[in-house]
Amino acid sequence: MALAGAAAWLTSGTPLQAQDLGALDGAWEGTMTVVHDEPATATGDSVRMRLQFDGDQTRVFINRSGAPFREVKPGQFRTTRVGPSAVITAVDTGVDNEGTWVESWSFSVTLLSADTLMTRFTRIVNNVNLPSDSDHGKFAYVSVGTLHRIAQ
Repeated sequence: MALAGAAAWLTSGTPLQAQDLGALDGAWEGTMTVVHDEPATATGDSVRMRLQFDGDQTRVFINRSGAPFREVKPGQFRTTRVGPSAVITAVDTGVDNEGTWVESWSFSVTLLSADTLMTRFTRIVNNVNLPSDSDHGKFAYVSVGTLHRIAQ
């Protein structure tokens, strides 16, 4: 269908009409499922997520095992938006009982419809003080899902 539309435009000289998908602003919820991880320990796991857009500010919430949603990395996410798409990132560091950790989160999203958001999420963690052969010293995963607009 898309190729037929492009071919019609090329032969007619008439510009195609862009979809009016609405705005990203608002709250979106859905299930994100791990499709790739290193080391392979979490493939198939899933978590409920909520992204809340307000202009260039984005808040991220997770819901694990039916617990209430909780905000992660408050105030840390940076958002770049272009039309129906956005990239949301956070990089931070901290110290816990195993030493220093550095972590990055990245979401890529685009509207599929006014109420449906295609979402890809990547998380990478480096526990810098753990030995290289530690099973959780360095890990990463990629999750995919479709989020749906919710009323606030």
